[in-house]
Amino acid sequence: AVLGTSGAGKSTTALRLIELGFRVVADDLLVFGQGFQAIPGPPFIRLRPDQAEGQAGQWDSAGKFRCAVPTCDQPIPINQIVVLDDTVEHTGPVSGARGVDLLIRNMASGFVLFPNQRTNRFALATAVAGRIPLLAARSRSLTRAALAKMVQ
Repeated sequence: AVLGTSGAGKSTTALRLIELGFRVVADDLLVFGQGFQAIPGPPFIRLRPDQAEGQAGQWDSAGKFRCAVPTCDQPIPINQIVVLDDTVEHTGPVSGARGVDLLIRNMASGFVLFPNQRTNRFALATAVAGRIPLLAARSRSLTRAALAKMVQ
C-alpha cells in the first residue's frame, strides 16, 4: 500500500509499480476488511495532468485523468505500507511512535465528523503499525530503480 497526502506521488508510484508487474487495489481510498485485507476499489487511478501524457483514459470533473490499470478483484493482504511524506529525510523502515505518527498524518481528512474519531484513528494507526511493516520515503522521491529494489 502507498499512503500520502494529495500530490505526494501515490499515483506516480502506482504507475511505476504497475510497470514492475503489480496490480492496483484502490486509488485514493484504502479500505481494510477482516485481517487487514485491502478491499478492491474502482479499476482506475487518477493522475495529475503532468502524469497523464501517453496514458489511455479520460478526464474527470476534478481535472484529474482516470487511467484504467490492472486491478485486484478480491480482497488481498497488505504486506507492506510505504508512506510518502515531506518530513521524511531518508527512505527506510519506520516503526513505533514514528510509524504511528506517519500513518495518522497521512490518513484521510483530519476533520472530526463523529465522536471518538481521533481515538479510533489512533487505535487503527497503532494496530496497523504493529502488524504491517512500514517504509517511509520523502514525497515524490521514489524512482523506478528505488521501487524495483524495494520490491525484490
